[in-house]
Amino acid sequence: MRSFLDLYQRIMPRLPWIRIAQVVNNDSELPNSSQLKRAARVIQHGNDHERGLAQEWLFAGSVNLRDLKTVVGLQTRIDSDVRAADLLGELLGSLGRHGLRVVLLFDEFQRIGTLAEKNRWPVLSNLRSLFSQNPTNLSVVLAAATRLEKTAVDLLPAELRTLIGPRPKISLPEMNVEEAASFVEGRLASFRPPGYSGDAFHPLRGDTVRETIEFIAAEKDLT
Repeated sequence: MRSFLDLYQRIMPRLPWIRIAQVVNNDSELPNSSQLKRAARVIQHGNDHERGLAQEWLFAGSVNLRDLKTVVGLQTRIDSDVRAADLLGELLGSLGRHGLRVVLLFDEFQRIGTLAEKNRWPVLSNLRSLFSQNPTNLSVVLAAATRLEKTAVDLLPAELRTLIGPRPKISLPEMNVEEAASFVEGRLASFRPPGYSGDAFHPLRGDTVRETIEFIAAEKDLT
């Protein structure tokens, strides 16, 4: 990831747009001239081709500009951090007004520390702006693989740390093989339907899980 636009392109295709389009179209506080609302109208009422064009635009794809203007009524692509942040902020505001919470889960957050400052700053500053614009119904979970809890927090700009406030951080301790196997089993159990009585490690195999954990432990010289 080298820009906020890259982050935007990962978020938008994963949202349930058929449901979202209805919410956006019913948002009386969002003007009909809104680019987001124009795209939402096409998604809700258009045919497959028209819906595909609107979604390609929303996902910051390289949509054909002539088709975009004719079908969706828009003339420019989403091709910058600023445009991406503005549209995502507008979307979050519309969903928030309808009581819908958006939860963004960022795994391996420590990787942002490997970015050059000129790339890292736009990502974090636009993330901060999203919080400022949407003080309710927006949650962000940052997961970082690091032995030092403070390291992950230090990657955040001061303004974002202020917005986070005194919320508790959750640290998973280093585990031995038995503890790690039990943790994997528990994670799988949390996704089982009521009354499930099958194998605890399905669709994995218990012996494979254990062998994998033992291999990782040996590689990291853990006990």
